[in-house]
Amino acid sequence: MQIYVLAHSLKRTASRKGLSLFDMPRFVREQGFEGLEISDRQIIGLGEDSLLRFATECQANQCGLIIDINVNFTSADRRFLDEEIEHSKRMIRMASDLGAGTTRICLGGQAITVQSIFRKQRGEGRGNGEKNSVDRPNAGSPVRFQAETLIMRLGHIFRKSMSARIWGLESKLKSTIAALREVIPLAAESGIHMGIENHWGVSGDPQNIMRIVREIDSPFLGTCRDMGNFPRGIAPLAGLETLAPHAVILHAKSYGFRQDSEEKNIDYGKCLSIFHRNGFDGPITVEFEGLGDDLEGCRLTRDLIRRHW
Repeated sequence: MQIYVLAHSLKRTASRKGLSLFDMPRFVREQGFEGLEISDRQIIGLGEDSLLRFATECQANQCGLIIDINVNFTSADRRFLDEEIEHSKRMIRMASDLGAGTTRICLGGQAITVQSIFRKQRGEGRGNGEKNSVDRPNAGSPVRFQAETLIMRLGHIFRKSMSARIWGLESKLKSTIAALREVIPLAAESGIHMGIENHWGVSGDPQNIMRIVREIDSPFLGTCRDMGNFPRGIAPLAGLETLAPHAVILHAKSYGFRQDSEEKNIDYGKCLSIFHRNGFDGPITVEFEGLGDDLEGCRLTRDLIRRHW
């Protein structure tokens, strides 16, 4: 079993310790994690030299890597959709260059998205001044981090209270499937496995994810099961059972812990038994969204997984 850590879950620690993206492979390995999962927002503006430097750091520290791709494939605006498809392809090529064999993809379709709030100009490709570099001014400032974290947490709380029902679902699913059909050939050619996360919008309902996976019918498209991202009306354990047979990544989310070190809101014993029973052998990414010390929260989540696995 390989346990990764989501880079965003360590932003407070990284800011406090002055760690750049290039320091993270060494740091997470020192903390006892086998790999790192990073968002497209963290690498989209890196130039060739910086990509090579980051890849070298990952290799030198034997740090596995997962890349997150955040898009909206449900739009009826063809120009916008073409930009999202191109962004996905760019990220697949970056994943290949960085030696990441797996990507997580979020498909969009909800009315409010964290991605839309933080969306950046995606024309800032490689070798273009590294405008989105992790080392840009104020990227790790406490005020910026607190604002981003507050928006993300409020977004999660709001969306969890919403129904899984999506307006115009059928047209959004068709658009998503058509877009993925343009992306998957490059993923297959590059040897990159993609996991659709149960992440609100069209992927909030596990049945929608399974329809997409079945219609694409590619060994390079599966699921990324998140133990916490289920909207109102979706039973989490039943949802995990539905997604389990096609999982390529597991997101082990945590919010807080009891005195016995068990997670307060998620029954890890029951959840992990589903993954184990289905023969899951992919990477497990720790994602801590609670208050307090983020590094300690990630460690406790990691130890909880090992105890129940």
